[in-house]
Amino acid sequence: MSRFIAFIKKYKTTLIIGSVAIMVAQCAGTKSTTKKADPFLPQEADVPIAQTHWQRTTFAQLQQGYSLYSVKCNDCHDMKNIQDYSLTEWPDWMKKMGRKAKLDSTQYNLIYHYVMARREAIAMGK
Repeated sequence: MSRFIAFIKKYKTTLIIGSVAIMVAQCAGTKSTTKKADPFLPQEADVPIAQTHWQRTTFAQLQQGYSLYSVKCNDCHDMKNIQDYSLTEWPDWMKKMGRKAKLDSTQYNLIYHYVMARREAIAMGK
């Protein structure tokens, strides 16, 4: 027993550092990999909002609009927060940026419908 106590006393610092290193390694392996939800992803609740303005709008179209928005905007700059511009400012921004992004009319409408519906849904707390 005295040999064990002598060993502990002699290597106490090494044992403590080793134990801490093992705990840190174990904790690092359990780190959460969940991503923060993107508040600008279209939601099913956006569809009725969009349909009040564009009757035949589908969830798939809102998803396409989001996808185009995230790709086309990120070609030149970071994707803008859709809440940064008012309802009256968006049409002007869409015209200006739509030309620069070389959007065809279908792409333009998909992005515009997505932005306006999602923006309204966020404002309503959805």
